[in-house]
Amino acid sequence: MTMPSERTRAVLQTRDFLQWVMTTEATPENFEQAKREARNLLRHYPSSIHLYFAYRACPQWFGTTLDSEGSMSPGDVDPLSADPRGDL
Repeated sequence: MTMPSERTRAVLQTRDFLQWVMTTEATPENFEQAKREARNLLRHYPSSIHLYFAYRACPQWFGTTLDSEGSMSPGDVDPLSADPRGDL
């Protein structure tokens, strides 16, 4: 189960990882390293349902994934990540 602090850390570390990808020369070794790092970061990365709850709690900080009516609902989230208590 992912703890909230792990999820927050994953978001911050993903930003650092993307900055590293932007500034690092592409080599086969770097590609394998990037794949390993991406796998580790995604382990605790927020799912669609977590972003939905963040939007509901703090709409001034998180935006919606808009549907045709301009709103986001729990039905819009990935069903594999629909357990708000943690990862499945």
